[in-house]
Amino acid sequence: MWKPSTHTQHRPGDEDNNGHETSSNSSDGNCAVGGGAGYKAKEALSQYFKKWLGVSNKRDTHRVPSLRHSFVSFLQATFSLTTLAFLDYFMQSKESYIMFLVGSFGATAVLLYSAPSSPLAQPRAVLMGHFVSALAGVTVYKIMGNIPYFSAGVAVGLAIFLMERTNSTHPPGGATALVAIVGGDVVWKAGYWYVLFPCLSGALLMLLVALVCNNLDPDRHYPQYWSHYFPLYEKSKLLIFGCCGAAGAGAAGAAGAAGTVGMPSFSSPSRSNSPPPSCPQVSSIELVDDDWVDESGPSFTPRGSQTPSNGWAADAVATRGAGEESGHILNSQVLEEEDTSSPV
Repeated sequence: MWKPSTHTQHRPGDEDNNGHETSSNSSDGNCAVGGGAGYKAKEALSQYFKKWLGVSNKRDTHRVPSLRHSFVSFLQATFSLTTLAFLDYFMQSKESYIMFLVGSFGATAVLLYSAPSSPLAQPRAVLMGHFVSALAGVTVYKIMGNIPYFSAGVAVGLAIFLMERTNSTHPPGGATALVAIVGGDVVWKAGYWYVLFPCLSGALLMLLVALVCNNLDPDRHYPQYWSHYFPLYEKSKLLIFGCCGAAGAGAAGAAGAAGTVGMPSFSSPSRSNSPPPSCPQVSSIELVDDDWVDESGPSFTPRGSQTPSNGWAADAVATRGAGEESGHILNSQVLEEEDTSSPV
């Protein structure tokens, strides 16, 4: 006769006679943990590579510029770089260490003459970007020399750091710092003269061409601004453009409180030669409202009573008639130390 088996099958999570968990549960747990970690890694990689496809619903809105725009850009770049190349050739023929041309000026020409409204092409970005980048490159070479696979990276990285900290990011500045390391004997012998010639002087000449030629085109306006978020420049502008007198100080204070700086107005009210009127100086004035009397006072008297009690309420009632026309009551005992000799 068939009898049911007394053997009980262990399930995950069951315990044996000694209270220990069965081995099947531990193996399933390891699979679950491994599967969860793999799923998270797969999702992270998927999200990462989706960024390579670009921002969703973002379209390229840039269009081909007009023929006139391209022709003006061509003329400006040709004139400025040809001038710099001529000056550089003239100085090199005299065996001088002074240079006027560096490879990064080609990228600067694209920004100044083809995209003059870009924040990367504004005057402070151009001048300060080349200046701090050249300074970084020469300094790294002076300290480290031309160490293969290392000096060039440190120079460009330091240039980017300085441009960001001075709010003057200019992409050609990276090439300016790189040339200071790999430029050869001519650049190495120039030393810190490389910062002034060609970097700063060439940037100034290209900026001058951009100021003159860009504004001849009715569709261009250069620069968009001279400086934003640069405290030294803002303070200098306030000092130069008329922060004198009470009106200028008030305009400067209002501009500093708002966080933005605007040019103060030069218009001032007409002034007469007559001396200012003499006004009395009052040390203190106490104003008492006609419709309010403190009920918590020790000698409160209602408005309808005939005889006020002694104290401050009596003074208020006595002077109410004199202050009806002016709308407030002045205690005559408070007006003290009147001085009419000097104006307010």
